Amino acid sequence: MPSVQICVEEHSSACPVNKTTYHKTRLKYFASLQNSSSGCRLASILGAIDASACRHEERVALILRRAERVEVGSGNPLTYALPGASAQKPIRWAPVGDGAACSARTHAGRAPLLRQRRFGLLRHEPAVSTGTTMLLGCVEGCHWLATNLLVTLVILHVVASDSSNFNCVAGLDSAGATVPKGDIVLQVGSSLEIFCNLNLSHEDAQGQNASSLVFYRNDKKVSSEFVEVINATTIRLFKEKPPASTDMYYCKLEGPKDLIVKPQEVKDFSCISHNWQNLTCRWIKPENPIKTTYKLHFYLPGRAGKRLLFNCPEDNDKTSELKKKLQKNEELCFWDLYSEPHYRQPYEYYYFEMRGSNPLGEIKFDPIKFHHYSHVIPSPPEKLTVENTTHNSAFLTWDVPFPMQIFPPGVHTRMVYQSTYDNNERWHVANTSYLSDHLANQTYHLAPLSYANTLYDVRVYLRSAFAVGDDKWSHYASVTFKTPPTVPGAPPETVIGSFEVIPDAGTRDVYVYWRQVPPTLHNGDKFDYKVISVKENGIERYLEYNHSSAYAKFKGLTYNTYEFSIVSTNIVGDSLTKSVVHVPTKEDMPKEPVSFTKIAFHDGIYELSWKAPSESPNIESYTIFWCLNGRDRPYQCNGLLNWTVVPANVTLKNITVPDDSKIYQFAISANTKNASSGMVWASCTVIHNKVVDKMKSVWINRIGSTFIEVGWKLECSDRIGRVEAFEIGFCPIVSPRETACKEPLQTIKLEPSERQFHGNVTGLRPYTTYMVNIAILTNNGKGTPSDPLFNTTMEAAPEPPTNVTVTEVTNSSMTVHWIPPAAMNGTYRFVQKSGDKECHFICTGQFNKLHKIQD
Repeated sequence: MPSVQICVEEHSSACPVNKTTYHKTRLKYFASLQNSSSGCRLASILGAIDASACRHEERVALILRRAERVEVGSGNPLTYALPGASAQKPIRWAPVGDGAACSARTHAGRAPLLRQRRFGLLRHEPAVSTGTTMLLGCVEGCHWLATNLLVTLVILHVVASDSSNFNCVAGLDSAGATVPKGDIVLQVGSSLEIFCNLNLSHEDAQGQNASSLVFYRNDKKVSSEFVEVINATTIRLFKEKPPASTDMYYCKLEGPKDLIVKPQEVKDFSCISHNWQNLTCRWIKPENPIKTTYKLHFYLPGRAGKRLLFNCPEDNDKTSELKKKLQKNEELCFWDLYSEPHYRQPYEYYYFEMRGSNPLGEIKFDPIKFHHYSHVIPSPPEKLTVENTTHNSAFLTWDVPFPMQIFPPGVHTRMVYQSTYDNNERWHVANTSYLSDHLANQTYHLAPLSYANTLYDVRVYLRSAFAVGDDKWSHYASVTFKTPPTVPGAPPETVIGSFEVIPDAGTRDVYVYWRQVPPTLHNGDKFDYKVISVKENGIERYLEYNHSSAYAKFKGLTYNTYEFSIVSTNIVGDSLTKSVVHVPTKEDMPKEPVSFTKIAFHDGIYELSWKAPSESPNIESYTIFWCLNGRDRPYQCNGLLNWTVVPANVTLKNITVPDDSKIYQFAISANTKNASSGMVWASCTVIHNKVVDKMKSVWINRIGSTFIEVGWKLECSDRIGRVEAFEIGFCPIVSPRETACKEPLQTIKLEPSERQFHGNVTGLRPYTTYMVNIAILTNNGKGTPSDPLFNTTMEAAPEPPTNVTVTEVTNSSMTVHWIPPAAMNGTYRFVQKSGDKECHFICTGQFNKLHKIQD
């Protein structure tokens, strides 16, 4: 695990010396000499010296570029000779004492020093003069090397037979080692190179290969872009000119990875010619831990084709730009008219041959027959222009790009277009099948277009006539244009019953509603609606009105019959057709549906219910309206109005709206054969499955001696579901101070009336205090009863007394006895008749005897 220090200073202090006495021990040096000029190569074990302090030193390669021969002598272990010299010059080994620094002793002064710290290449340090003797002293972790030779220290991968050479440190048995070992000190601007060797004889490395080796920098794995697999047992880390830093590098065995194999066949091989001017072939290299190279060649059809192979051209600016965009393991070859070899345009077929090689072998794969003309992708059409437009058509022209104008198969054309009203993903496809494949200039009449006064985007593509698949179309050429305006495409829609009547002291206000024209039919700027005709009893009238985008309001109309004609208009003129709404006389107008209720469910579902009007037996249908609006009633509908018509026997209808996050108003009209009641709007929305609350608006209308009339009004918050009935509960109470029922609670059920709700509780006892409450019965069950109301019925005549007897009768007096009545029905009074006079006695107790002595 070498520690790498990259130093900024040009000169550094002497390597720190560990206090270790020099002892002779065995130290092996492997040298490799490669002289390119002489072609001489020498690899030999150069000697052995005992040095216990250097037992952990690595095997290094010592290249003596200027030396002609290197010998091992008995006296001096190593000698060398310069070119042209006959005598060998010695390299002597000398001990260094405790605490001394590594130094060089020469016969003629100090020699240059090449510093190496813990097996890494150290910087060169200047010397005063040169000498003829090289002295290598060794202290743990420190070498000093002095010589007058040009000496280069190179780290090479060494395959050793001695397993001890794979030990990271003395006494530690490992499955491999890094080269160089120990600390490495580099000057900024130098490149870092470390090899990691796997010891296949080690038990932990059995079944492993170089693909299992990884480098770590401190605690992070080194990216694969800096690591290269050299062979089955070695990987190499190389960083060119790393920045100044101090880091610890590790080589780890992380378990089995991909097998190292001979070259495998490439994947996803494909070739594309762009505009019949160049050819680019791409492929994906299979994963292989060992470095594997692939070379592509092609030959052309013919008798001599296989004997003349054309290779992949050298990289140029275009190739370099393409390679910047390659994915992992992706490679390419690029030919054009200027490359060497150059692109062969005239040949319909190519034959490609791929060869792969790595240290395990070289393989030539089966040839690939490539249909050239079906893989040509043209450039976009040129000079695409709109020559003329109408409100529903356009004439377009364009040129086929050179050299596709002379492309032997010809080109097919594809045209798509869309308007601003179309979904961005939806493109209309024009029929271009009748266009010639070999014309250099094309003209096309695009019709019919759906929308006037609308912006269109047109795109034209080209494809080789031999190509198959949407991926072979060229990039598009596009042009935009706007169609001219014309009159609106339709009037606003109306339906029977699309009006509302508001009575007002002998006159009536009338709202005429319509469905708005969609923007696609506006066909021009300054779009609006207007009522072009109003007829009263068949006579044309001019009436002022206010209008919005959804309705027109006429104020103070009589109860005669009216006919309203509505059109849409824009800057060009009025729509060619009109819509008509009929409002009948008061006598001919049927009654409105009653109890119209809307209940909101989830997912935009509304349940609408109503009851048929009792006084209009000739109802044939109902029209249900819903209006998208920003606010609910009582605000007028200003949004899009829709409707549906249902038969007269239907009194419940579910409507699903497209967006349940928006507010919708609902209305209904009852229709006969020739007239309609007009619209009745639901005043509020009832929420389905809302927690049932008690009614709040409850009061006593009237009180009698035997009845109490209760009134109430439903708010929206009270209407939990469709109201089926109201349940009134009542009972006499114990006393005004004790309001508990002294008898069981009784209930009566009442049908809801049209607008105001009320009910009579009858059969009550006179002059009795009762508790009364009311609850709603809906299709979801019974609601919570309202807060109780307490009131006392009016007095009534008491029941007659029983067992009346007269005793002690004299000529001027008598005694009357009776049993009091069971119900006095008011305050306790007695009336006694004597001729035409009455005597009144107000009793406050339970009397059963009254004495009357005198008149």
